[in-house]
Amino acid sequence: MGLGPWVFSPSPGHDVVISPESMSGRFRLLARSVGVWARLHDLRHFSATQALDAGVPLPTVSKRLGHRHTSTTANIYAHATSRSDREAADVLGGLLTPRST
Repeated sequence: MGLGPWVFSPSPGHDVVISPESMSGRFRLLARSVGVWARLHDLRHFSATQALDAGVPLPTVSKRLGHRHTSTTANIYAHATSRSDREAADVLGGLLTPRST
């Protein structure tokens, strides 16, 4: 028997969902108890940003986030692609720069 679809579940089989409001409240209490001011939803943004910055392809990140269109992901996380953009510019610049012989 496989596990159900829910990450946060009171059931060992992960087949019962905890309400989003309840999970967010629990996370908020836990975060504040250790001096962190963050929402559970902030972890979604963090993981998407880190994945894109690490070079995970946009369609993969978009699918994991549940976005119907990659343009949605690109619009929200465009700031995360700046490092990749700099690397692409460096590669293209290297190809266009004359080599000394």
